[in-house]
Amino acid sequence: MGVRATLSLPMSSNGRPVGILTIQMANEPRDWTPTDIAMAEAIAKEAGGALDHAELFLQEQEAVRKLQEIDSTKSDFVSSISHELRTPLTSIVGYVEMLEDGDAGPLNEDQLQMVDVVSRNSHRLLALIEDLLTLSRIESGSFRASLAPVELGPIIDNCRLALRPQMGERNISFESDLSDDLLPLMADSGQIERVLFNVVTNAVKFSPEDSTVWLSARNVGSYVE
Repeated sequence: MGVRATLSLPMSSNGRPVGILTIQMANEPRDWTPTDIAMAEAIAKEAGGALDHAELFLQEQEAVRKLQEIDSTKSDFVSSISHELRTPLTSIVGYVEMLEDGDAGPLNEDQLQMVDVVSRNSHRLLALIEDLLTLSRIESGSFRASLAPVELGPIIDNCRLALRPQMGERNISFESDLSDDLLPLMADSGQIERVLFNVVTNAVKFSPEDSTVWLSARNVGSYVE
């Protein structure tokens, strides 16, 4: 048998070939002993597993990158379409308010009821669009809350007024129990109003007819519950 200075071994992982490991003697060439070969085979096995894991990691990274691209495209689309919808809807709301104010002439009771339905649903669509824009800003990292002291009472009153038609249709009453010494919230007034409006809207939507929706607020230490 001649002297073999180079040893080549297949590398595999779970029975799948992933490469070839080649080992060369650096100094005096000699035949490979069984111990040398056993060590080389062990190294080839470990290296094969490492290469397989590295390939899987790269595949996962590529999948994550593609998902991020899709998510970014989705956020851009939502932001764009929301802005496009908000502009004409804001115009519709403005003209409906002019009709309600009688700028185009007096309306009879039936006409006022119809205009009121248009107004309520237009404002509902505007609220949904604002929710989409807020979500898009949060996902893109561009959302910034404007924190300032906020009184909770007026926000709850606004919710009551906004939801009065829906509650009237199903004979649902709205009751609030607020502590007289209620602390002001350090919050973004627009966002906290949107949160409360959504919560109360769901309460009204999923409550049975002829029932009552309760909203209470009290101080718990330096927080409001």
